Amino acid sequence: MVDQVLKRGWRRGEVTQIIYLDRQGRMTQRRIRIYTLNGEEVEAYCCERRAFRRFKRQGILAAMKEERRSGPWQ
Repeated sequence: MVDQVLKRGWRRGEVTQIIYLDRQGRMTQRRIRIYTLNGEEVEAYCCERRAFRRFKRQGILAAMKEERRSGPWQ
């Protein structure tokens, strides 16, 4: 399921939310725009860090499409 969500976000250029477990065992939630998917890594722009990052696929515990907000603040 996670792979399907990542592939969909990559193909459509959508922001995807992930829950990620890093090397130190810390769990974080990130909003990313995926640029490259390969077997081991996801290269993406991280909205929280405002920088390009590499995420190991095995560390991505969950993924979901970013829900669009409605309203004048968008």
